[in-house]
Amino acid sequence: PVAASAHVRLPSLRLARGKHAVTLETTRALVEVPSLSMVLPGADTPVPIALAGSGTTWKGELTIEDATPEGKGRFAYVGKVQEGAEVGPGDVIASGETFDVDGTAPTARIVYDEPLGCRDQAVAMREGTYAFTLECSEELAAPPTITLLPRTGEPRPIALTASGSGRWRGEVKIDRDVVEGTATLDFVAKDLAGNEGNRVLDGKYLEVDRTPPEALDPVQAVFFPGGQVRLGWNRPPVPGDTRFQVYRSNQK
Repeated sequence: PVAASAHVRLPSLRLARGKHAVTLETTRALVEVPSLSMVLPGADTPVPIALAGSGTTWKGELTIEDATPEGKGRFAYVGKVQEGAEVGPGDVIASGETFDVDGTAPTARIVYDEPLGCRDQAVAMREGTYAFTLECSEELAAPPTITLLPRTGEPRPIALTASGSGRWRGEVKIDRDVVEGTATLDFVAKDLAGNEGNRVLDGKYLEVDRTPPEALDPVQAVFFPGGQVRLGWNRPPVPGDTRFQVYRSNQK
């Protein structure tokens, strides 16, 4: 029998909500525009997809509405081929018959190499360079971007290098031109389905602080046998204090 099977080509087998190009390629030249439709997750009614082209290649555009739930969709195809006087239909999709609707945007966590204190859920930093790993929730279509947004002043893009699947390495540099106060790390990424995300679950906010705490004055020392000394002071606690370091003759 005369028939033509088809292959459905998409940018990805995982599709975000929105518009996507679709190409239908058939194993034989068709004599008229084929019929291509899709059934979306949570629906029973096929949605027709308009095609244009000729021969074995036909192109169109599909739309996944914002209210479409996540899940698996399916294509259906009918094409007509003629060989001599014989005309036959084709309705077999050899590849690309199904696809997944993915509406979940990528997120990230920023994990710093060294332990850092926090103040009001912001990572406390003074002048210096702080290496970090950016951990993304899924595989991305392209490298993400991270930008340091100081409280005032120009944005500062941060260079990233790949470090395994969904992981990227970078450095936050706090110099004298970064003003004190809350700074933000702006994150943008796009996953394989086309979803764009900018949510950072950990490490997004920074508290730039160059002001040292007031000196502890006076400090009382009580001496005990065996060379032990107990130190004490009456200074009230200051938000953001994390530890005290004691020096003797410039030795910590």
